[in-house]
Order: sequence, then C-alpha cells, then structure tokens
Amino acid sequence: PAPTASGSLPSGITCEYKVVSDWGSSFQGQIVLKNNSSKTYNGWTLQFDYNSTINSLWGAELSSQSGTKVIVKNPSWDTTLAPGSSVTINFTATLGSDKNTPVNYSFS
Repeated sequence: PAPTASGSLPSGITCEYKVVSDWGSSFQGQIVLKNNSSKTYNGWTLQFDYNSTINSLWGAELSSQSGTKVIVKNPSWDTTLAPGSSVTINFTATLGSDKNTPVNYSFS
C-alpha cells in the first residue's frame, strides 16, 4: 500500500504519496489528496515537510518551498474540493533523503 499522511489533517482528508518514476538523480512523485468528508472546501492549501527539492509541479499550484516546508494550493482552474473528490498532484524533484515521504501535512 502507498504511504499515508502523517501530521494534522481534518477528519476525512487523506493524502497518499508514491514515487511514479525514478531517473537516478531525480524522480517523479505523486500525492493524491482526497476528500472523504461531507464538507466542500472552496480554495484549499496543503502544507507539508519534504526533504527533496521540487523542480516542477502540476495538478495544483506550488505556492512556495522554503527549506523543507512546501505549500501547495488549489489550481486556479479548479478551486473546489468537493465531498468524494480527489486531486492528483504530480511533481518532479531532485533527490534529497532517498525520495522520502512527505510528513507533517496540514490542510485548510
């Protein structure tokens, strides 16, 4: 099974991470953010700690990366995370600590 989130997520919000492709010195990672709650989130932000440098990201907007703290927000073309829906966030990154799993998620 894919690693699941650690950190503080609202009830019903889950994050699953996996490495999609590994090219040696860089890789493609993926986070699937899912809303299993009955609440609709209009405009959302996902924060997490990650020990690799993200070079490009799609499926959402990379708001900032400072040290290990990464902030991702909803894409401008899809601001709502409805009940039962999910967002797939893909990114390419340069190796940090052996393609480690993101930790300390927070969502608002």
